[in-house]
Amino acid sequence: MPRNDTPENSADNSAQTTNQVTGDSGPAAQDHSQNRQAVESVPGDGTVPNPAENAQNPTDQLAENGVNHNEVDVNQPEMEEEVDEAQNLPNDVLEIDLTHARLRKMSSLHLERFTAIERLALRQNLFKEVCKLPPTLQEVDLYDNLLEHIDAETFNACPRLQSLDLSFNKLKQVPANLDLPELTELFFASNRVSEIPAFTRLRALTNLEFGANRIRKMENLSNLGEALTQLWLGKNKIPRIEGLENCKKLTILSLQSNRITKIEGLDTLTELRELYLAHNGLTKIEGLENQHHLEILEVANNAIVDLENLSHLSKLEEFWANHNKISSFDQVESELGGLENLETVYFEGNPLQKDNPSQYRRKVMLCLKGVKQIDATHARA
Repeated sequence: MPRNDTPENSADNSAQTTNQVTGDSGPAAQDHSQNRQAVESVPGDGTVPNPAENAQNPTDQLAENGVNHNEVDVNQPEMEEEVDEAQNLPNDVLEIDLTHARLRKMSSLHLERFTAIERLALRQNLFKEVCKLPPTLQEVDLYDNLLEHIDAETFNACPRLQSLDLSFNKLKQVPANLDLPELTELFFASNRVSEIPAFTRLRALTNLEFGANRIRKMENLSNLGEALTQLWLGKNKIPRIEGLENCKKLTILSLQSNRITKIEGLDTLTELRELYLAHNGLTKIEGLENQHHLEILEVANNAIVDLENLSHLSKLEEFWANHNKISSFDQVESELGGLENLETVYFEGNPLQKDNPSQYRRKVMLCLKGVKQIDATHARA
């Protein structure tokens, strides 16, 4: 299964985050760093597991374990002075984690006194604004708060920042003038953003997450192409794959739950390892001529009729095509039978399975003798 967080957002790296809000049914990538839950993946009907939930980043599952702001009256009068929850910490502390502490004012923490802090985790609180941050910070996690606006200068004052998570807030815009030369991970999953900013000063960025927003066009990505390896744009309103010409180092691309009708625009992505396109409007598998390193392909919940243009994907390990209109076992054998690394296939919900419920698994095993998993169960079970 995918290594994860789709996949999703995700992320991983010291906090548990979002990955990638992606589709609902496939190996959606996501999620982001090693310990984060993929934001890009939204659970489907429960019948098919989502690989994004295990993806290294990314994808991919909406965080249902966040703060339930309905249980907290965010409009009730604030106390004259909020208690400083960090008051007993030494000034040279390296890490502060005040997750789910119902804090309203970041300024009450008096963060300026912490002269050596590297990681600040303030997930699942009630902050509406970001105060001045210590310049020594390397990781800032403000996932699941009530932020509606952020200032680039606030974060630019932290030149050593490597990871910034602002997922699950109420942001409508993201400042394009973020100037963070060491930033490698940037997460904006599940906000209200309608455009990808034209970042020009994030040259080290490798992982970008904008899953579950209101984006309608893939744009302004050319300036990030030098380093970008993971791009999570699931659960938006994108109709076309475009603007990736300079993203030649991309290894994970998640576009689940959009409005895409054609696989295109991938010609320069020769290093792509994982591609997530579930819950779109695809009718044909195409445009993968240069993806010889592809290991995971997910096209579940589309309207694909024929298996085609797959036989050259010699490194493919997982193929998720459940809930399409595929009916030919001959195509299964001709397109996938020669792929020696293929271990997992999902065809549940296709005529292949629905029209042959008793013989379906046996026929797939005859076509794909090396496959170890069919749908949610082991092939030889």
